[in-house]
Amino acid sequence: RGWGAGKVGAYCCAPTVNNIQYIGSIHDTAAHPYVYDTRSDAEKACKAAGYHGLCRKGQAGGYSRCAAGWYSDYKGYWFHKKLAGCVNQPGWAGWGAGKVGAYCCNLASNVQYIGSLSNPKAHPYVYETKTDAEKACSTAGYQRLCRKFEIEGFAKCAAGWLADYKGYWFDRTKSGCGHGVGYRGWGNGKVGAYCCSPKDNIKFVGKLSDPSAMPYVYTTRDDAENACKKSGYRRLCYRSEIEFHSECKAGWMKDFKGYWFDRTHQHCGTGIGYRSWGAADAAGAYCCEKLELPLCHEDRLSASKGVWRCDEYSGTTGEENACVEKYQQIETDGKTRYFKCVASNAGGGRFNCLAGESCQPIYPRGLPENPYTW
Repeated sequence: RGWGAGKVGAYCCAPTVNNIQYIGSIHDTAAHPYVYDTRSDAEKACKAAGYHGLCRKGQAGGYSRCAAGWYSDYKGYWFHKKLAGCVNQPGWAGWGAGKVGAYCCNLASNVQYIGSLSNPKAHPYVYETKTDAEKACSTAGYQRLCRKFEIEGFAKCAAGWLADYKGYWFDRTKSGCGHGVGYRGWGNGKVGAYCCSPKDNIKFVGKLSDPSAMPYVYTTRDDAENACKKSGYRRLCYRSEIEFHSECKAGWMKDFKGYWFDRTHQHCGTGIGYRSWGAADAAGAYCCEKLELPLCHEDRLSASKGVWRCDEYSGTTGEENACVEKYQQIETDGKTRYFKCVASNAGGGRFNCLAGESCQPIYPRGLPENPYTW
């Protein structure tokens, strides 16, 4: 409904923490964040941290932080009020030469498009209602439907249900997929589903030798990170990744210490959102990226579906010969890595070489409950 002359209220929007993250060094989060000399370096860091890439300037207005960083089309930051050393008035502040941090958008590992679960090769337009799509996401191992903003950067020419939208996002003009970069709405009829927040991608870890004991045992971030790796996870989560993962347990993250909770509860805080934890207090660990390492059979690798994970061996189309399409064992940095090249599955003219630093043994009667401790 439009409105004419006269005073009115205001509808205010701001990016949610799950959509945007400012990062510095991903290897030393306690260090000064101005570490990226080029936009390309910042882009790579965002992807290594699990995001689609750098934010556009238009995406990040309202994300207030007095810290210079690379965007895909800008260099600087946005701040919400006049403050000495930050901005003379609310708004954008550009930045000149020199290293800065990076503003990253959209968790790449957070989104999955699904169609029929019983027949994945069939046409994916099978969900008549949003409720049907939500149930399918849950069955597929996801906590919820994505929100519209979360699929920006996830270019797929396939309509799907979202929590607040029906359609898709695409990155170029293509016959049958629309014109330009942006969202494409969808009308009546069945579609697929965009699912977010994998259920098994986050794990809270306490005392490894006694999981039933009080979990607040890690006094440093490094200790918590090591516990994650021993538990079969690649790393500590970023703060933005635990949104919607509701546990009343304080834990270390790469850029935060605390937890996220979905309601008011005695001893767990008030309302929906993040709860921080004391700087000097021990805590547990929020671990992300469950590792599925290549499976070994004697001295060869098994091609069992789903066991590979993307690692640093990546490049553009035409460079595939640097990563031969068969299982290989190589030595890098004193470590043995096993990998193969999958040139066609990544999309967008890219390929991934998929790798693990070690192999899980294949046992005749299946894997033990936790093979990562062997």
